[in-house]
Amino acid sequence: MGWRVDHKRRRHLYCRFINIEHLTFFIMLTQLRNIKFSKFYC
Repeated sequence: MGWRVDHKRRRHLYCRFINIEHLTFFIMLTQLRNIKFSKFYC
């Protein structure tokens, strides 16, 4: 139960960071996937 409370606190604190970092990380992942797929399919 303590972990859940701590997780909620972290979620609340990192809400701003997640919005920016998660987007950039997702874009990087998609770019890496595109590169891998292009290598395999080309």
